[in-house]
Amino acid sequence: MAKVIAVLNPKGGSGKTTLTLNIARSLQIRGYRVLIMDSDPQGTAREWRQRGDGAMDQPTLVAVDRPVLDKEVPGLRHAFDIILIDGAAKLEQMGVSALKVADLVLLPVRPSGPDIWAAASLVELIQTRQEITDGRPAAAWIITQQKRGTRLAGDVEQTLSEFNLPVLPHRVSDRVSFVETMTQGTTVMESNDPKAKLEIKNITDEILNIFGEQP
Repeated sequence: MAKVIAVLNPKGGSGKTTLTLNIARSLQIRGYRVLIMDSDPQGTAREWRQRGDGAMDQPTLVAVDRPVLDKEVPGLRHAFDIILIDGAAKLEQMGVSALKVADLVLLPVRPSGPDIWAAASLVELIQTRQEITDGRPAAAWIITQQKRGTRLAGDVEQTLSEFNLPVLPHRVSDRVSFVETMTQGTTVMESNDPKAKLEIKNITDEILNIFGEQP
């Protein structure tokens, strides 16, 4: 039965689609059967798939345009090992639908106050659901688009700690390779950027550890 990861943040520009696609590809390379569910009306993941047609062995991707993830996901769990939901930018019924089926919620956030504060309502929703479902889904922040060496990159964890959710140890940096590969319909796993590859590898390892699987 597939584990379901919802990548959610109500603020646009947090890097959730980039993160979703790169994690999906990293898992696929390791032999996992991966499904990406694009529930974002902007359809960035769908555009990525079209641009990369034939460029690489892309994970399976389906579009979900209505808040019915809680109805559709159960019927797909048997066919995949990991299902990743690329969440909508706004916290509406689609996000609630994703929370109902998620085993893990990743909250990508840029290291800035406004980006963190914008996710407060989502954190509250996650914690409310955890209270009534015996702690499910698990949830964690993941810092994205960090600029290494800046004060914000160093101080962000202190700000995030106020929300009582863990922060994944590894981060995603602001690298050109993430933008270039998205435009090409590939991922950094196909790039010549070893640092970007290592960031995604480390995050993938952390996810598998959360699920109790050997990286």
